[in-house]
Amino acid sequence: MENKNTILITGGQAEPNLLSTLEKYYSQQGWSVYFSQETEFHKMAMAIDEMTNGEKKLNAFIYISPPPRQGSMLDDDEHIIAETMNDDLERGLWWVQNACKKMVQQGVQGRVVTLAHIAALVPTEYYSYGAASQLALMNICRSAIQEMVPYGIKINTIFRGFSEEDPQQKAFVEQLKQLHNDDGIPLLEYVNAEDIAKTSMLLTDPDIHSFNGAMLTLDGGFYVTRKIRYLDPVRE
Repeated sequence: MENKNTILITGGQAEPNLLSTLEKYYSQQGWSVYFSQETEFHKMAMAIDEMTNGEKKLNAFIYISPPPRQGSMLDDDEHIIAETMNDDLERGLWWVQNACKKMVQQGVQGRVVTLAHIAALVPTEYYSYGAASQLALMNICRSAIQEMVPYGIKINTIFRGFSEEDPQQKAFVEQLKQLHNDDGIPLLEYVNAEDIAKTSMLLTDPDIHSFNGAMLTLDGGFYVTRKIRYLDPVRE
């Protein structure tokens, strides 16, 4: 029997475990899962056309931004800030545009998710420079939400936390844990692929209509920790 729903997942080539976990969870729920790493606008459109050939419709789409790279305002020799803004932002925008166009063409009330990193939302030492494109993409998508309302297309963003699988991210978090050791608020947990997959499935569920423009921080409390780290946790 043919699967009822179809999802296209793009990006994530640096995170094979995340891709395989997403595929596993969606496949278990009877979804047809497709992947693409195209970087050119017209090739993205062609990839979607090939995937939806025949009666198959595009019900959901996920764009995975690359893990944030360490950069610096004063020492940006590799031009990380400009590179990610010109690469990740442009690529993500093109993919979202093509996915929305196909959903409108097919009359599908689809679901779009951009998978970003918490460093794009919360200023951090070095990492946020390489993740600025992800926050920009979310803001563009929030403008697109108004345009997509008549078509029933919902666009949401997940800001995931730091990964223990990435040596650089792990080293950074372990330094933060030492720095905030006496804060009394130990909310620096790693995020895993299973949690990301389950949350993505929630946001792409065609039977849930209330999520639109949502910004979910799947970060183990990192966002909260950075907001309240300066408060004295001991009451007098």
